[in-house]
Amino acid sequence: MFLIRKQPVAAMSDPATSPHLRQCLELDVCGQLCPSTLLTALKAVNERQGELRNGEVSLRFKTDNRDSITTIPDAVRNMGYAVSIEKQNGHYVIEVTADARRGPLGG
Repeated sequence: MFLIRKQPVAAMSDPATSPHLRQCLELDVCGQLCPSTLLTALKAVNERQGELRNGEVSLRFKTDNRDSITTIPDAVRNMGYAVSIEKQNGHYVIEVTADARRGPLGG
C-alpha cells in the first residue's frame, strides 16, 4: 500500500519559474525478505513508469532488509532511474526518481 505525499518541486521545463506539486509515493516493505522486496519494488516502478520518467512522482521504499539496499538500487539503475539510499532509525529509505541526465523521456 502506498502512502501519498505531495512535495513542491520545480517543473522540469523551467525550474526557476514553474513550481508544481510532485507526488512522493511511499511503500513500507519492512519485514519482507528478498526477493519479495525486489519484486514489490519492480512492480511499483513498472506501474508508475511514465510518471517516474516525466518527474511527476518519486517512489520511496522503506525496508529493514539489508539485501534490498543493493538489489533494488541495482535493478532500477539498470532501468534508467536515479536512486538514493538513506539509513534512518533501524531501517533504510530507498528513493527512486527520474534520472535528470537522461531527460524526461529517458533519452
